Amino acid sequence: MQTDPDYRENQSRSQRAWLDRNPDYWRTYRSQTDKSSPAPVATVVTKGTPLSGLYWIKFQQEPSAKSDVWIAEITPARVECPCKKDACKERT
Repeated sequence: MQTDPDYRENQSRSQRAWLDRNPDYWRTYRSQTDKSSPAPVATVVTKGTPLSGLYWIKFQQEPSAKSDVWIAEITPARVECPCKKDACKERT
């Protein structure tokens, strides 16, 4: 659609009309937005949830509404790694 000249002309006219109706949009936005604070970051991780490690990813066979979406269950492959128990500075 972006190669269609009519589409591009319509987009250009629409954007120009919006800009004409809202000439101070960016000035107002910048004055109302706090520049010193970083953008909020959403975190869903709860305490005690393991982040790093080996995990199994099991894909579910349930049909989904979208064909390009996979539903996966991610579970820890091992609660604790046996190789970490043997790690000792004095053994080397």
